[in-house]
Amino acid sequence: MPPTPEILRAFAIVGGRARQVLIARLLERRSREQLAASYGISVEAADVLLFRGLAELEAALRSPARVPPPAEPLPDREERAAAWALGQALDRGDEAPRGPPLETRLHLCRALRSAEGELRQALVPPPSPPATRSERARAAARRLLWLAFVAAAAVLYSRWSTR
Repeated sequence: MPPTPEILRAFAIVGGRARQVLIARLLERRSREQLAASYGISVEAADVLLFRGLAELEAALRSPARVPPPAEPLPDREERAAAWALGQALDRGDEAPRGPPLETRLHLCRALRSAEGELRQALVPPPSPPATRSERARAAARRLLWLAFVAAAAVLYSRWSTR
């Protein structure tokens, strides 16, 4: 298993949606259905996103100098089958992966989950504190001012367009 500093360095290389999916599924422990719902996609597509994200992270761990790291492509049908099997294995906690791509990706998932505390602290921002009463009052005043501006513009436009 790669050490946590190496994993953090690889996460810095992998960006975008792949990084978000890895964090959501493996560190925040969202289910396949929750992940799919948050992106507005099917569960099968969420599995493929996770599979590809792990491929990018794995490639970043192997060759840190290449940005973006090249992930090994698989034929579409094979990738979907492997992604589905990976999602099932993560949900069930399988210890016996089937096939080389699945084996390496499950091994990487276990490494991420074993260092979950450190990774979450470094990668997942803390929730923002709730707004104070004065901040809420200022936001309400801005909305009211904006509404008054729109109403005034509508009245002026209606007078101008009737002439």
